Amino acid sequence: LHNPQPQKLPLPTNDFAPTSSTMTSAVVENVEFIQVSVTSTVSSVAAEKRFAGHLTVRELKGKLELITGASMTTMTVEVFDENKSSRGKLTNDDALLSHVIFPNARLHVTDVQTVNFNDVEGVQKFEISQEEYEKRKKYRLRLCVDTTA
Repeated sequence: LHNPQPQKLPLPTNDFAPTSSTMTSAVVENVEFIQVSVTSTVSSVAAEKRFAGHLTVRELKGKLELITGASMTTMTVEVFDENKSSRGKLTNDDALLSHVIFPNARLHVTDVQTVNFNDVEGVQKFEISQEEYEKRKKYRLRLCVDTTA
């Protein structure tokens, strides 16, 4: 009828434990992510991103290189608070992000060697006279007309 003794269950086996040959990635628990806004002198678009707090500034710059197009070796990253006040530049590449940035900060990336493709003021333009243009236009029309039909 009723058995007052607790039932003994078999101990779990380790049959399904991953081995070094089957495990492709490690799961990291309790990782602190810091949400920031990323802007740059290269683009007028801001990106909202989350970065793990255990990353170093050097690793962050590698990720920012993919987002902004600025070279990680020549970029400078300035941290701004929610009031748009500068809180300083990230100069120590070995510092952990959790120690140097804070949630909802804005990271502004500048790189003097990166070309700003939105700025066309300094682009040299190709110009020809109206007469030369008409000659080229007639030549293009001759090339487009099929004379073999």
